[in-house]
Amino acid sequence: MKRILLIIFLLSATMVQAKSGMIIKGKILHPLADEIKFSFFDNLLTYSQKEVSAKLAVNGSFTVKVPYVGPSYIELFMQHGNQESELYVNGSEELAMSVDAKRFDSSLRFTGKGNEVANFSAMHVRDKGLVMMFGKKMGPVYVKGPDEFIPAAKAEVQNEIDYLAVHKKGLPADFIRYWQDHYTYALYGAMLNYPFYHERYKNNAMPSTIPKENYKVALQVPEQFDDKGMELPVYTQYLTEFYSTRLDAAGIMNSSDSIGKIIYTQDDSVAKLANAHMPPKTKAYYFASKLYRGAKMYPMDKLEADYAVFTKQFPASEYNDELEEVASLRRRMLAGQPAMDFEFTTVEGKRMKLSDLKGKVVFLDFWASWCGPCIREMPGAKKVKEYFKDKNVAFINISIDEDTAAWKKAMAKHGITGLNICQPGWQAPIPKSYGIQSIPSYYLLDKQGRFALENTPRAGDADKLILEIEKLLQ
Repeated sequence: MKRILLIIFLLSATMVQAKSGMIIKGKILHPLADEIKFSFFDNLLTYSQKEVSAKLAVNGSFTVKVPYVGPSYIELFMQHGNQESELYVNGSEELAMSVDAKRFDSSLRFTGKGNEVANFSAMHVRDKGLVMMFGKKMGPVYVKGPDEFIPAAKAEVQNEIDYLAVHKKGLPADFIRYWQDHYTYALYGAMLNYPFYHERYKNNAMPSTIPKENYKVALQVPEQFDDKGMELPVYTQYLTEFYSTRLDAAGIMNSSDSIGKIIYTQDDSVAKLANAHMPPKTKAYYFASKLYRGAKMYPMDKLEADYAVFTKQFPASEYNDELEEVASLRRRMLAGQPAMDFEFTTVEGKRMKLSDLKGKVVFLDFWASWCGPCIREMPGAKKVKEYFKDKNVAFINISIDEDTAAWKKAMAKHGITGLNICQPGWQAPIPKSYGIQSIPSYYLLDKQGRFALENTPRAGDADKLILEIEKLLQ
């Protein structure tokens, strides 16, 4: 085996279902760290990740409780040191795991209730890699022209289906269906993504326009909504992109009027199609996702109006708590509201608070080294910073990089000046407090530490951003 990241461990481990979750017990031989971590995505709307960990005893043993997440299969990611692996679980397993680190390939075994799926998971990671890495495998396929892409993409998917066929003996029928459905919608997702990613991979750059011929692939994706698919993350991506991609192909887009007010032609068209054709659970997720993703981008009056429609249409929705949270956060971040204070340490090691900068205009830039759109905005940001050099303006660049070396390398490569801080991951304190769901994200604060605008200009729109900052300096 290619040394499957993670459990080069567990000479003995058991997993049993408890009332409030699964208890995982084990013993790690030749440990690489003093703890083991288990994580999974527990919310398809927020894509929030839960993580539980356990410190190892002197003899390498541990016990950890993984919260029960429902009857559907989920990917449970395991990490120990710099090693990781995955295991499909559905909350009803009673498993025993064993592996000898010195004979990892030949010794990894699962027994007990659910062992068939567990053993299949381990073999797949060993032979094919993590399921979540399928998108990366598609990279070279996206380079192909429209006529070549579909058969090549289908071949990649068929490879995974064939792997299941070879190893399906003893697997539960519901898991076989889950696996097949996963790759069906993974294929549809790849086809819907093709118009954009073909240009991205072909030119090794973020595209500014999409040739119409690229949509030839996306338009062959069938309309295949099914509420049973709600257990699949790839299905939720499919349902949110299906109609918008078709309307993109037809040239039906949101637009702006003569005074810059956005006309939501595409959004309104998709809403009508969703109401007409999506089944109940799929429909509820679509509209909840639209609200959740649009909470920052929509004008407040539109957000409030759409939210009122949603609560009337889906009064008992399982998504109401998350939607109320993002709506409340948006209200707290309207122009004139005080910005949420936070403490931070700069790359030079200086401890500061946002409130220390009162008396200055402050520009907050949330970014990451791996974010192409963020990097494209950097020349504009540099222009703005040079324009206000030695003036009463502070620039705080907040990276969500989890790789510190990559963060520092990107700062040096792109000449990112100002106050540079790193907050690893979407759920780090500062990004979470500001409700960051996408990057780049920008906020402009006045000299009193209040949000200055409902929608801050992008760094790449340097002239417009300069004008707004000059107003605040007066």
